[in-house]
Amino acid sequence: MNSSKSNAKKTEQDILRLDAPNIAFRFFFTTHKGHAAELAHSASNDCHVIIPVGGDGTIHECLNGIMKWHFENPEKKCPALLPIALGTGNDFVRNLSYNTDIGSIISRIHNQSPILADVGRINYTNGSEVIFINECSAGIGPSVVQCSDSLPKLWSGNLRFGLAILKTFLTYQKKQIEIFSENIRWSGPSICTVIANGKFFGSGICIAPDARIDDGVLQITVIGDVSIIEYLRYLPALRRGKKISHPQVFYFEAQELTIKSEGLTETDGEIGHAANAHISIIKSAIELL
Repeated sequence: MNSSKSNAKKTEQDILRLDAPNIAFRFFFTTHKGHAAELAHSASNDCHVIIPVGGDGTIHECLNGIMKWHFENPEKKCPALLPIALGTGNDFVRNLSYNTDIGSIISRIHNQSPILADVGRINYTNGSEVIFINECSAGIGPSVVQCSDSLPKLWSGNLRFGLAILKTFLTYQKKQIEIFSENIRWSGPSICTVIANGKFFGSGICIAPDARIDDGVLQITVIGDVSIIEYLRYLPALRRGKKISHPQVFYFEAQELTIKSEGLTETDGEIGHAANAHISIIKSAIELL
């Protein structure tokens, strides 16, 4: 599944050229936002593997479709996810130790050696529920996503996200954010607060170096009252996966927490609801091939 019909058509042709005995493929093309979730929900009835072809947003939608089906049918086994990375940021697949190219998919389907991955569950105070597999953020993140989406699609993900961060920093007003759990109490002005299942966001920024997608714990990174100069100073270290030693950078971990703030959230690169929510981990929720 892919939001770009030309990319998806090429992927379909590439898959059909592979030697895939005893494997029946069905292909679906998305036409609007949320369509991949609808398709994945329907396909979960009789598919063993769902292959999102695209970026973090496509994976996010497919995951939400699968998990919605699972909540409706808890006695049945969920289909596995096998992502093919053809998106802009491709942050989630950076957590995986295996190739996510088209040529590897047949062996992965045949080998059936899944990784059991955790997912995050967001219960917003407005009653909405969203599942994420990589990260959820409040603060500058949603504004950066909106700015990045407005830049030319032909530019690389690193360029688009880098320029979007710089452009947003120039006008962004830090928001008061409060997070609390059994062991965490933090509040103050924050440029960005990230609740992470995976390590990366923003096209390769390692915001949560200790995160693992299968350890049953969410990592929380709070970047407080920092300037754009300080951000640029530490950006190379973030890309190398180094923890930042700074009086306004905080690292926590929890299995569940509550967040309260003005503004919106973004989840796996998709704009979400107002940042007032309870967030928890669902351990070993989905198989990744």
